[in-house]
Amino acid sequence: MTPEQKDFAQSVGSRLRALRIEAGLERPELAERSGVKPSLIRDAEQGISRLTLDNAFKIARGLGVTVDTLLTGDKQEPMPGRGRPRKPADDTITDDGAGE
Repeated sequence: MTPEQKDFAQSVGSRLRALRIEAGLERPELAERSGVKPSLIRDAEQGISRLTLDNAFKIARGLGVTVDTLLTGDKQEPMPGRGRPRKPADDTITDDGAGE
């Protein structure tokens, strides 16, 4: 790895660890949710290895964040159908048959 790549890998690793802890997850739990091996999470957090784009997407989904958040720290809402399920808003309109 070049020095720039190593710096980026360490930055992503630190962010990954912080997001995992913020989510209240242990490495094995995040690995299971993401469909990757716990050793991949460990190595990425320690900046030992670089994540493939595919694994970055899997881990971001397991954390319920966007891949942008994982890689750059820019906080964005996950896309619908990705990450953690969203709770319905309290003002959800339901069709109760009224007015028919």
